[in-house]
Amino acid sequence: MAKRKKPFKDGEFVEEAFQEAADELFHNFKNKSEIVAAIEFIQLSSRTVTRRVEKRSNDVFFQLKTDLDECCYSSMQLDESTDATGTAQWPVFVRMVFNNFTVKEELLKVISLKGHTRGEDIFFAMKQLILSKKIPIHELVSISTDGAPALRGSTSGFIALCQRDESFNLSLYFTSAVSVWKVFKFE
Repeated sequence: MAKRKKPFKDGEFVEEAFQEAADELFHNFKNKSEIVAAIEFIQLSSRTVTRRVEKRSNDVFFQLKTDLDECCYSSMQLDESTDATGTAQWPVFVRMVFNNFTVKEELLKVISLKGHTRGEDIFFAMKQLILSKKIPIHELVSISTDGAPALRGSTSGFIALCQRDESFNLSLYFTSAVSVWKVFKFE
């Protein structure tokens, strides 16, 4: 990819990788030239490429789901950013701690919110993510945010809605950048 100085389409990349690997893989084969010729005519339609990307995505999420099921404690971190089209993007990171005290951090999902980004909008999008992906939240011990008013509002903010929801752990600890700034006197 670096030689071409531009991104490959996925199909072209796979085909070229097969061609490069064929020399080594089929080094001692009598019909090596036939195999290499067949590789040149592999059809990688857009549907084939899409299917491959979906399988990889499902596999990555399956691995993450397995880690979430096996961890002892987990925490989530949310922060809002806005893309070039004005859509609010909420990356949700999860940090997991396992029995052997290893820690793993992964991007769980980027939640896109068009229009409003009120606390209830963020809460319902997060709740939908948890329910649709069957994410275990019984070991969730903290949620960290950037301290925006939509997140920390005392009645309809994201944190207040999480605290009132019975599926979240009652002893869940919430932190925000605002509280960290006040603790360390960075104001």
